[in-house]
Amino acid sequence: MRLFNKVLSVLFTATLICGVATGCGQRTKPQMGDEFEVNVNLDPQISATLTVSCDASNDEQNIIRELAKGFNKYYPNIDVKVDPMSGELVSTLMGYAGAGTMPDIFQTSSFTMLDLQETGIILSLEPYLKAEAQADEVTFTPDDFYQNFWILGQKNFNGSQLMIPRAADQVVCHYNAKIIRAASEYCKVDLEGTYIKNGWTWDDFLKVCEYVRDYYDNNGKQNNYLLDGFLDWEAVYNPILESFGVEYFDENKNCTLDCEGTRKALDLVKNLIDKRYHGAFSGSQANFAGGQGAFMFHSQDATTQIKNLAIANRMPYEDMDESYYNVVTFPIIDEKNPKIGCGVSGYSISSDSKNRDIAWAFLKFMTTKEGQNCIADAGKNYPPIRKDMKDAKNPENHWGKGLECYNMEAFVWGGDHNAITPTSFITVRPARSSDMTETIAVMIGNYVDIGYTKDKAIGKAVASLEYWLEY
Repeated sequence: MRLFNKVLSVLFTATLICGVATGCGQRTKPQMGDEFEVNVNLDPQISATLTVSCDASNDEQNIIRELAKGFNKYYPNIDVKVDPMSGELVSTLMGYAGAGTMPDIFQTSSFTMLDLQETGIILSLEPYLKAEAQADEVTFTPDDFYQNFWILGQKNFNGSQLMIPRAADQVVCHYNAKIIRAASEYCKVDLEGTYIKNGWTWDDFLKVCEYVRDYYDNNGKQNNYLLDGFLDWEAVYNPILESFGVEYFDENKNCTLDCEGTRKALDLVKNLIDKRYHGAFSGSQANFAGGQGAFMFHSQDATTQIKNLAIANRMPYEDMDESYYNVVTFPIIDEKNPKIGCGVSGYSISSDSKNRDIAWAFLKFMTTKEGQNCIADAGKNYPPIRKDMKDAKNPENHWGKGLECYNMEAFVWGGDHNAITPTSFITVRPARSSDMTETIAVMIGNYVDIGYTKDKAIGKAVASLEYWLEY
């Protein structure tokens, strides 16, 4: 497949987002409105140094290095430098901006976008998207990607594209198949065959938990929890709330959190804790990674979990199979209103970059089939952002390589059901989205841990949301 378009050089005015840090008048840098020439067909022999800042983990650095190898097949004279960012991402990037040392490309995520979208440090990618759309031979289009993840890279989720996703980041239910099979034998019920399958419901999940809890309690594991649910994470609690029909604001920006759906969602979470399926809301863990827990809700890749369980079972990674680990979709409330949590990690171009066209070419390569395979070849089987790479069993799609025995479809099942970070928060008050998101987590904790009544917990949350709305 041809990677890049024919020559198209167009003059665009890229109006960068307002450099607002905490409100309309406090700016980290002046508002910028640069005119620059967009070239989506670079000379293959162009020479430059491209700096990419990413999470300091070895995994993410390896991904960038593997992408650089693939990119250099097309642009051999571009030196891609990896800058590992230590510490909190937003503060690190703002430190770079203040010091005038911004990289060409930097990593961000759906959540950190809430804090970065109004700082002025991110280049709007709209001129490049327009240029690609007007090319004689179109090889890049947003329609190639899962839209629920693509939109997470937009300002306010409804405007300029500021970030290109590197992978589909969907919450799934990882499970310890060894524990599930032991519980099945003890309870004389085929839990995997009867309940655990893509599209299973919360009723199914809770029934399995009941059996596993019984197995634990009668086999010396009374103090073990079953689930690492990360219930204070918006990618977990938001799909639960939305599944019960909760909308945080109506069309007139009136808070609508005080409703029956919120009460049902709170009771579901409390039930997980009261029945000892899950530890305290934000406290005790089941230790899934250590082989003690049966379930974990997370978007982490399967490879990481398999390695963890291999260590826990004191056996080589190569000997692991579906009898020790597997994965299934996040449970849905019912088929009428299915919701699955998700987020996204990706990369943005700095508004200060002197290599904007090269940076765009690198991000564009990342989204190609070859680029997505580079990510998998780096050792992380992140589900690809491309819809045409959904099939994990297709050998041309490397993200499923060596994992054919596992239910990898769980990572991309139900892409239309994703409940992204609450869009209503971003729509009504982008600058306070993080505060509003935290308000919901506090509400749940107040009810299930602190002992507030549902009315009191919801009432305090409504007051907080209304405060942040007007802040």
